Amino acid sequence: MLHSVSLPLGLLFHMLIPLSSDTTPDVSKVGGKAASLMRLTAEGYNVPPGVVVTADFFSPWFEELQATGGWQAVLSSIRSSDELSVLHEKCERLKGDAIGLPLNTAQTGVLRELSELITTATPDPTFAVRSSSPEEDLAGASFAGQYETVLGVAPDDIEHAIRKCFASSLDARVVHYKQEMGFDLTARIAIVVQQMVDSDSAGVAFSINPLTNDFDEVLINSAFGLGEELVSGEITPDSIVADKGNGGTIEYRVGTKGDIEAEKRSLSDNQIRDLVALVRRIEHGANEPVDIEWAFNEGELFVLQSRPVTTYVPLHADLQTAPDEVRHLYIDGFLTDGITMSSAISPMATSAFEVLADGLFRWLTGLKAGELSLESMGVHLSGGRMYVDFNLFATVYGRQEKFLQQAERMNPFYVAMFTSSEIDRYDKSRPPGWSTFKMIKWGLRILWSTKAAATKLISAWSKGPGFKAHYDAHVTRFERHINRELNLDEPLREGYWHDMIEGGLVTIEATFPATVLMLISQARIRGLAGKDHELRLLADDICAGYEDDMVVQMGLTMHDLAMMLPRKSFDDIDLLAHKIRTKRELPVTFLKAWDAFVSRFGDRGPLEMEIANDRYGDSPLLALQQLKSIAASGGSFDPHKMHTDKVARRETAFMEMAERLSGRKRRVLERCYRRSLEYSGAREYFKHHVLQMYRRLRRKLLHRAKQFVEAGRLDDISHIFDVSIDDVDNAITDHTFDLRDARAATTFQQQQRERVPSFPMFIDSRGRIPKITLSDLPDDIDENTVVGAAVSPGVSRGRIKCLLNPFDKDIEPGDVLVAVTTDPGWTPLFINAAGIVLEIGGELQHGALVAREYGKPCVSSIPQVLEQFEDGQLVEVDGDRGRVTILEQPVDMGS
Repeated sequence: MLHSVSLPLGLLFHMLIPLSSDTTPDVSKVGGKAASLMRLTAEGYNVPPGVVVTADFFSPWFEELQATGGWQAVLSSIRSSDELSVLHEKCERLKGDAIGLPLNTAQTGVLRELSELITTATPDPTFAVRSSSPEEDLAGASFAGQYETVLGVAPDDIEHAIRKCFASSLDARVVHYKQEMGFDLTARIAIVVQQMVDSDSAGVAFSINPLTNDFDEVLINSAFGLGEELVSGEITPDSIVADKGNGGTIEYRVGTKGDIEAEKRSLSDNQIRDLVALVRRIEHGANEPVDIEWAFNEGELFVLQSRPVTTYVPLHADLQTAPDEVRHLYIDGFLTDGITMSSAISPMATSAFEVLADGLFRWLTGLKAGELSLESMGVHLSGGRMYVDFNLFATVYGRQEKFLQQAERMNPFYVAMFTSSEIDRYDKSRPPGWSTFKMIKWGLRILWSTKAAATKLISAWSKGPGFKAHYDAHVTRFERHINRELNLDEPLREGYWHDMIEGGLVTIEATFPATVLMLISQARIRGLAGKDHELRLLADDICAGYEDDMVVQMGLTMHDLAMMLPRKSFDDIDLLAHKIRTKRELPVTFLKAWDAFVSRFGDRGPLEMEIANDRYGDSPLLALQQLKSIAASGGSFDPHKMHTDKVARRETAFMEMAERLSGRKRRVLERCYRRSLEYSGAREYFKHHVLQMYRRLRRKLLHRAKQFVEAGRLDDISHIFDVSIDDVDNAITDHTFDLRDARAATTFQQQQRERVPSFPMFIDSRGRIPKITLSDLPDDIDENTVVGAAVSPGVSRGRIKCLLNPFDKDIEPGDVLVAVTTDPGWTPLFINAAGIVLEIGGELQHGALVAREYGKPCVSSIPQVLEQFEDGQLVEVDGDRGRVTILEQPVDMGS
């Protein structure tokens, strides 16, 4: 057998290693696939015998190729961002050269040794020759289908199969994927030569259902024969969902399987149970979800491969229920308007938010520190997210029609979940301690604690125009406070809490009542329109186009900055940043405008609610990267003109509506319009004030981080964001406090940031992500049309760009921006975009508001939006009807 032959030690640990080796070499030598097979073999699983031709065998070939013009042409194509078809052509030429490379003496000896091994394996053996890249099958990466696999290889054809697999490491898809993932482009590969299993059925099995993220379901894809057609996607396999606990079949869908036995099941119930038990054992040993390749031969079950599942959403253990318990459903609070963070946040951002939320709840309930936990209120800050228990949400709000109507404007997904059949699977009992009596008690207590805010609101309403001076005075007072000299020696929590008190004061006295006044005023304006279609259109125009909107003003200012310099100035933004910050070698008008921009918006930036991220005031490069995209448009879209038109339409609409109303209704319109004008900027102030607090806290953190690194207590300044506020304060007063241990305790959260690009709006306590739709699909919808919520009117066409963050890709003029959600740091990208498509957001969310102000069609509330669209698709965005229609697919790389 292959695994039982002794090899010379020089080859054993250098170029040729059996899968049964007692010592597992470094993954950089054998690659991810081989390392996994060696581990499975050592753990006693039924793995077909085989050997690994290590990466050292192929190093001479790679060195020879890297010295050629072909490899340099590939690198040049990557650096210059050539079209994928150009990269494909260059890679194919390089692959042709690779297959014919000569063997050196050592390689010849290894292949001779391998030939002797395989000819003694079994009578008439055939083999599977598979790639095993150092990056393949590792957590965070998925090269599935990109490297070559050759099945049914006869002994005489082994060398050719090895060469073919080697050449696949130079494929354009592999090179492009490595570039996207940030991996080293230098090609490295090992190859597994493994005895073939003449399987009756084969396929793949996932220890977590990748379709629903359910931790308690196993998904099995199965077909008759070797299963290679299944893995390559050439056939439709049987699809089985099984209960991970007992192995029972939940659902069995028979696939066509591409053969004459298409209607026959490829697995029996007993085989399904055996597979589930196998998957469960492997998952337990790996301590993470896995997918395996498997095969049955005459009733014997073989493991052909095991790798980590790279695309799933983990859930912190604190939030999980046992598999047999009633599940809880959680709403992701970080995807609500005002926060809008779709990726995991750092432990420090969690800590800062927890202090803020704790202060808010204590104010609401009138309790002292330690008397209330967020968890008892159904709020869980775990693993970089803020989850709100649906039970609590439903207990407080129920399914009241008025609540659902209001919620739909903010986030249609809430309403879709409340009204979907998915809701029936979850526990609807009230959370412990939330009896009717206690709810009344807490309600009265909250009313009493918030009486000051209610009083201020009533006072603001009754004062009328007189409240404006009071409002301005308190906003100015907070600005003086938050811009005072920074005390770097002050404990973090103490200084942050002091800022929060001042922030709470300006909120209660000014920004909260002003925001409510503005929202009530606009609601009353819409109410005055009634069901009259023309009046409703006028009311919509009256409620848009306000000059005090801070987010819109930030975008306008950045457009102005981009237009002040020649376009070529942005060719080297590092040099431009140096000229701004250090040398000041730019036109005076630009520098003055830049300084004013930083003074007003320096605390803002992309993904700004993450305290670990730089802001515009920290790094000129942040803004310059976005200005570069705006400058590339050459001013083809002028947001000033669009905004000016909006303002003019608002003023005209007000006069027309006032003429059509009379008496009391006209007076109400005039009063509400005036209040909308006066307080249109108040809505953004709460978040802006929080970000100003973050700025002070962040500067203190960086100051302390530098000290800790110099003292050898932290390895990198950025690691300060992997601990909490209290950890830092403890480390300041206690020099024995181990910051590295504190950082190690947040490993799960750090992994969340690296592995989960975006989180769903809902997830349950066993990881299941409910499948919800906004409504029944209209009759005229075909497979190329996706329906969402219409949140900004208009119709446009363009090519898709899917972005995980504002710096993921440049948005060029005419592109359609697709993202999970957006915050104010995305605003500059809207200038070039022909349309916007979002997963999260209602009419009042940032993306919808800015899209309307810039006159861009926007469709939101499209589930799994980054999975439904791909870069390069030509689409039509219909913001009037809430539809996105795919008109043309992107050009395939290999075509």
